[in-house]
Amino acid sequence: VMLNAMVRIFRAEQAVVLVRRRSTLSEPERRNRLIVAALASSERGLSVGAEIPIGEGHLGYVAESREVLDHQDFRKVMADNPRRFDSAPGPLFSVAAPMVNDAEALGVIAIARPQRHHPQEKEMMQLIASLGAITWNNLTAYRDVKVAADVDELTGIFNKRALKFRLSELVYSARQGGTRVSVFLFDIDHFKNYNDINGHIAGDQALRLLAQLVRDSVRADDIFGRFGGEEFLLIMPGRSPAQAMSAAGNIRQRIARYEFPFGDRQPMGRVTVSGGVATFPDDAQDAVELLLSADNALYRAKQAGRNKVIRAETGLNPPTEAKSVDLDDTEV
Repeated sequence: VMLNAMVRIFRAEQAVVLVRRRSTLSEPERRNRLIVAALASSERGLSVGAEIPIGEGHLGYVAESREVLDHQDFRKVMADNPRRFDSAPGPLFSVAAPMVNDAEALGVIAIARPQRHHPQEKEMMQLIASLGAITWNNLTAYRDVKVAADVDELTGIFNKRALKFRLSELVYSARQGGTRVSVFLFDIDHFKNYNDINGHIAGDQALRLLAQLVRDSVRADDIFGRFGGEEFLLIMPGRSPAQAMSAAGNIRQRIARYEFPFGDRQPMGRVTVSGGVATFPDDAQDAVELLLSADNALYRAKQAGRNKVIRAETGLNPPTEAKSVDLDDTEV
C-alpha cells in the first residue's frame, strides 16, 4: 500500500519500502539491517530481499538519524562527514523518509525521479511514512494477539494444541495431494538433572534458548513448537525421510555445539537432545500414528545412549533392534 501510494502520488519511476529485520539468537546483530520488502523498478542495484546496514548510504543513514532527507540533504551530510562515507554510499534518492514508532525506526520509504513534484514533498513523504509506521506497528500487535492462543507462553513458539491441529491439516493435505509430511519429535537429555542442579529459572531459560536456536534453524514452511515439558516437535511439510533425517541431524548438532549456561554440569558435559523422525505415509496412516512412530523412535534413541536421532521403522511395532543414525560433530 505504501509503495503504491508513493508511485501514484509522485509518479515516481522508482519507489522502495524497507523494513527493519528482527534479531535472532544466532544473529543478534540482524536488527541492525534493513531489508527491501517492496520495490517498484529494480534500478539502482536494489532487489526485493536485498539488505542495507543501518547507518550506511542514504537509506541506512535515514534509518539511523530518523530524519527525512532528500538527495541534497544527504550530499551535505556526506560533505560534513567525508571519512564516514569514504566507501560507496549507495544510490541517492529524491526523498527518503523513516518509518518511526516510539522513537524507533521500523523501516524506510524512498522515491527516485518523481514526475510529479510538490512544494511539500518531504512533508508528504514523512506523512506516508508515519501512517505506515503506525499501521505496521498495529498489524504486528494484532498478529501477536491473534496467535497468542497458539503460542507457548514460556518459549514463544507454538503450543501442543496448535501443533496437533496443524499436523492434522498437513497430513490431510498430504493424503489428498499424494505428498509427504515428516516430523521430528525430540526432548532434552537429562533435563531433570539440569533443573535439579541449576534451578527451575535456569531450566526455563534453557528451554527458551533451545526454542530460539531451533526456530532460527528451520525452513519458513516448517512448523515448530513445544509439545510439553522439555519435549519439542518439528513438522516438516514435503520432506522425505532422508531429508527429514538430515534436518533433524543438523538441529541435534547445533544444539550440542551451543554453549548453554551450566551445560558442562550435564552428564554428557553439554546440553543435548534425542529424537525420532517419522514420515507420512511411509511410517503411519494418520497424524496420531505418525506421532506414535516418532515417539517410539525417540524412546529408542534414549535407550541407545542419547544425543541421537533415530529413524522410525515402518508401522507401530518396530523390531527391537533400532536403526540408529549417530551423527558426529561434522557438518551434514
